Amino acid sequence: MCFSKGLGAPVGSVIVGEGAFVRKARQLRKMMGGGMRQAGVVTAAARVAVRETFLGGRLAATHVRAKAVKGMWEARGGSVLGEVESNMVWLDLEAAGVGREGFVEEGVRQGLKLMGGRVVVHYQICEEAVERLGRVMDGVLGCRSTEEGNGHRNGNGVDGDGVDGDGVKVKEEAERIMEPDME
Repeated sequence: MCFSKGLGAPVGSVIVGEGAFVRKARQLRKMMGGGMRQAGVVTAAARVAVRETFLGGRLAATHVRAKAVKGMWEARGGSVLGEVESNMVWLDLEAAGVGREGFVEEGVRQGLKLMGGRVVVHYQICEEAVERLGRVMDGVLGCRSTEEGNGHRNGNGVDGDGVDGDGVKVKEEAERIMEPDME
């Protein structure tokens, strides 16, 4: 079990199993140079992650929020790839006729860093970010609305030249985000 994935610890993992399995894993770890001295610092962070994030209900709350994200996407006519069983939602951009580039650009317009159709919900994501994601979904699925009198799409402060209120060029920022192509 990894303490950094979803639980918020900076590093650390544990392996659980019967004695022979754990002994073999420990032997392999040592052969590969794994392990560390003064592991108490890492252990303390893992302990907080387990107590506050896992036992404290934060992780379960991310799973609920991920299901809400799935519901938002489906309510707008989208579909997902597979069931939402954890904090990850796989939006089927292709079935919705949405290009990855357009999705990332719409995210930039809303102040979100999206890299494609995989949405990962972390326990520190606030409700405002989820609302912004809803506006991204509206934008890419054709459910766009314009606030009266401002002339900006979705009222997000992006002008017709693709420049947001802070002077950031949306297309350039989206290209920068997609450059490492981690999809």
